[in-house]
Amino acid sequence: MKVTIGTDGLVDTVAINPRALRKGAQALEELTREAVREAQRDWFGRLGEHDPAVASEDALRAKLEEINAEYSLRMEEINRLIAGLRSSR
Repeated sequence: MKVTIGTDGLVDTVAINPRALRKGAQALEELTREAVREAQRDWFGRLGEHDPAVASEDALRAKLEEINAEYSLRMEEINRLIAGLRSSR
């Protein structure tokens, strides 16, 4: 699983390896969570390097809340996709 975050701090792309779909919803949720966290750490690191003022704790917390909201929406989409794949078997 690979997640990228755009310049706006929101999830930009989610790439899912088809093998991950065979592991079940719980495993896919964990893989997604880890991929999002890795992308967030990378993004926050790059943000702090370019503009330390923007990297203040409050700004980062607000951006993290936005990212978490986007993550929740994406997880709902992924769960609907999984449910659709399972029902089409």
